[in-house]
Amino acid sequence: MQKEICTAGFRRITPAIAKSIRLANAEKFPDVDKAQACLTLKKVAPVLGISGTAYHVLDILLNLTRQSDWIGNARPIVAISNRKLAEFTMRSTRTVIRAVRQLVEAGLLAYRDSPTGRRFSYRTADGSLGEAYGLDFSPARASFQELKSKADENQQRIARERTARRSITTLSRALVDMSSLLTKTEASKLIDEIAFVREAHTDVCETEAHLEALYSKTIHQVERAITPKENDKVSSEDVTNVTRNTTTNYQKQIPVIDSHERTHMHELQSIPKGLEKNERCAESSRMIDRTPADRIELPIFSSACPKSRAILEAEFQTWRDVVHAAPTACSMLGLPQSLWKSACNDVGVSRAAIMVVVILEKCLRNPDAVRNPGSYLIGLVRRAAEGKLHLTRSIYGLSQRPC
Repeated sequence: MQKEICTAGFRRITPAIAKSIRLANAEKFPDVDKAQACLTLKKVAPVLGISGTAYHVLDILLNLTRQSDWIGNARPIVAISNRKLAEFTMRSTRTVIRAVRQLVEAGLLAYRDSPTGRRFSYRTADGSLGEAYGLDFSPARASFQELKSKADENQQRIARERTARRSITTLSRALVDMSSLLTKTEASKLIDEIAFVREAHTDVCETEAHLEALYSKTIHQVERAITPKENDKVSSEDVTNVTRNTTTNYQKQIPVIDSHERTHMHELQSIPKGLEKNERCAESSRMIDRTPADRIELPIFSSACPKSRAILEAEFQTWRDVVHAAPTACSMLGLPQSLWKSACNDVGVSRAAIMVVVILEKCLRNPDAVRNPGSYLIGLVRRAAEGKLHLTRSIYGLSQRPC
């Protein structure tokens, strides 16, 4: 087969076509798997501006090559007429000619013309191409790694934008839900800010960042609105018994401390100050196991949440298992990470984890039972702060109710 590529005299050579010719005239090409080549070229097509008929033609030409054409000294050449391509794509011949030219200028193909301009090929007994004239994929094979890098970058960008769009939807819904906890003036201002952020920024990642900032600001605003004024008056005894621990203590102190937590804090005070880091981590993990919420028995809680255990693929043998499964439950419910952290800060990690799993169980049993999981969780946290939450009754009711 002729190694030096030639083009017919009637073709107008542009700089892009000349570049494709130089790539096709290379002496050595990397071996490429045909399936990988097809996948990569289709993924990189949007980056190169290839769509519509040109993409359809690319798909047809790739399917007409063989695996053996992409390895060794072989060349992936397709000998098909423009008329046949027009029949396959149901387009005019002129449209197909423009589509092929677009693929050549994009650096995926090169013209390998015969002296007469006809496209033809024949294969030897072992299946390799003998003499062949037509459309040559050698430029794509020569720059395969570069094309693959572009395709990977494009896929990562698409994934980031998809995640950002989902986050925008979740944050917007959460902000609208929280507006019901604010005054009428504040709620109206919040809705206007959401609309302004979504309309002012065309980049979805930038919109997501601004909505996250607005969400953090609104969380603090809602906390001030729902926190009872009595919580500001903390007795000196409660303050004295609280020892700061960077692994278990949060910036916002909970003034109501039950006897179990008070006993554990005295245990923490008795630990020497020179305690090593690994011992502190072990103590912190043991504390999660020994801090179930308000006299809730683990076997009853586990039997009350069979659907949650199934979808989370978790067995609630200890309270630590519940805490570890809570972030996954938050993702399934569409709860922002900041709301989960705020709930942990307000009511404790164990109690917040129980709340999230209970909400997930109710949603799985009856999707219409909880329309806004974010508002539901905020309401549970607010009632817990007011001392009006009776989570034990809800869990016992779920355990007695058939799924």
